[in-house]
Parts: sequence; C-alpha cells; structure tokens
Amino acid sequence: MTIINAQADPLRSDEETLAAVLRRAGVPVEQRVFEGTTHEFFGMGKVVPAALQAEQYAVRRMQADLD
Repeated sequence: MTIINAQADPLRSDEETLAAVLRRAGVPVEQRVFEGTTHEFFGMGKVVPAALQAEQYAVRRMQADLD
C-alpha cells in the first residue's frame, strides 16, 4: 500500500496511524511525506512542483503494483 502525505495535513497523524496498524498486520506500506505541501496539494501539479512529484510517484507505485 502506498500512502502519500502532505507536510501540513490535518489527516497526517491518522495516516501515520493507519500505516503503523497495517505494518503490524504484515501489510507492506510505503509512506511518503511531501515537504512544503498542504492537504489539498495533490492534483495541483501544474502549479506546485511537489504536487507533480507526488503525482509521478503515485503513477510509479501503481505501475509497480500492476507488474
């Protein structure tokens, strides 16, 4: 499972808890925090460089999961 977090995100602690619970259950989790971003950053790749990086990262992770 891949979890993408913004640095300043009110849901970040919940996502960190989710990742920890999944790991304890034996689920492989890759979690990445994109520094300098806020909750709504994903999908703003045309104007926020970190968002473009996150979008590209998500595509790579999905491709790897499908291989």
